[in-house]
Amino acid sequence: RDITYGQYFGQYEWMKRKFIGDSEAGTTKAVSCALAGGISGLTGWFFIYPLDAIKTRIQSQPAASPGLKYWDTVRRMAAEDKGYKAFTRGLGVTLIRAFPVNVVTFLMYEAVLSCRVYLP
Repeated sequence: RDITYGQYFGQYEWMKRKFIGDSEAGTTKAVSCALAGGISGLTGWFFIYPLDAIKTRIQSQPAASPGLKYWDTVRRMAAEDKGYKAFTRGLGVTLIRAFPVNVVTFLMYEAVLSCRVYLP
């Protein structure tokens, strides 16, 4: 998940600026930040989810067992579910959760940024 932070924040900033455009209205800014945050969260999870599934499978092995190699895990997961389903199981629920979570996250992010003006 950590490798998508560049995409996550970069996409958020780009989308926020495109949505706001030349508008100075506070409502437009809040809605733009909310939409940009939600969409950034969705795309971040969409692209990283298969890798996160593999990482979780590797980390869930008992400590006493020999560690699984990355490609061995990929092959095993693909064989168990006959294809890509092992890498996307739970993605729908994650995406449903991602939108509102990231809306709130980025609205709070912008609120904190606007407060720093008042700090010494």
